[in-house]
Amino acid sequence: MKRVFKPELSHWFSRVKAGLVVALATIIFAYYTNRYGACFLLVMLAPDIGRSLWTIQKFRRWQLILDDKRFEGRFGNTKFDVQWSDVTAASFNEMSQELWLFLATMRGGLCVTLRSFDASEIWRQVQLQVSPESLKTDAYKQQPSYKEEMRHQEKLVTAMRPAVVVKDALFLKIFGWACVVVFGAAASTSWWIAENLWLSLMCFVLTASGIYLLLENGQLEIDTKSIARTTRLSRQEIGWHEVKRIVNVKQGARLIFSNETKRMVILGMIYWSDRNKAEALKFINAQVIQRRIEVVDSASTTFKLSKHTKST
Repeated sequence: MKRVFKPELSHWFSRVKAGLVVALATIIFAYYTNRYGACFLLVMLAPDIGRSLWTIQKFRRWQLILDDKRFEGRFGNTKFDVQWSDVTAASFNEMSQELWLFLATMRGGLCVTLRSFDASEIWRQVQLQVSPESLKTDAYKQQPSYKEEMRHQEKLVTAMRPAVVVKDALFLKIFGWACVVVFGAAASTSWWIAENLWLSLMCFVLTASGIYLLLENGQLEIDTKSIARTTRLSRQEIGWHEVKRIVNVKQGARLIFSNETKRMVILGMIYWSDRNKAEALKFINAQVIQRRIEVVDSASTTFKLSKHTKST
């Protein structure tokens, strides 16, 4: 039986609701206060409104078609067509806050995002059509592309140095000393001369922040067995065999290596020194591929602390 899936209306609205709500609220407010201002704002917001409407129109052309023989899809100008008999591995995962359907054949693979669709129903239909062997958790390991990628990663790891050391960027230390000197002097001046308690306390807090930056300044040590971060305050370490998930917070502001019981939170790559940074990222990527570690991007700020990873 042929099934046609299109993006759900709630997903369309979630993509454009922020822009439309802000534009509508601004225009209504300006209309009741200044009609000329409303016209001006309407002209200024017209590109954003048009972009939102274009996004909805683009989503309307998305569709996935499943029948007893094949799986077809269209995302704008991109189309694909996969025969169920050719599928050798199938999986459904949540990665980087998206829902993904992976289908592998002997000729290649297909990765489809299902966040806009009824993902659970599509996955149920896929399970009914593909062979039971392709649904096994290790089915992807039988793919020629997977074996080739593993050989390539083994060569990369073999060619790498036994360990890579990456220090924190110099600007962190400079910024820390600047906070200590400038705000420390301001705190003393406001206390002894101006006798301003609140200003003195605020400057003291900023001075303490600079001291914390200096104490937390350290280096990252990566080898084939573990990843560790050493500072003046402590040393944290977690083995690669223990890492099940890596969260990339705010595009590299922080990295979180964790499993069910352990969590190590470190400064992200944007705060690393340029020396050895590229090699360290290659090292981490090789471990992610070899050990099938889940990598998640998070746009929200996290205040989680490390646990059960301090060795000293």
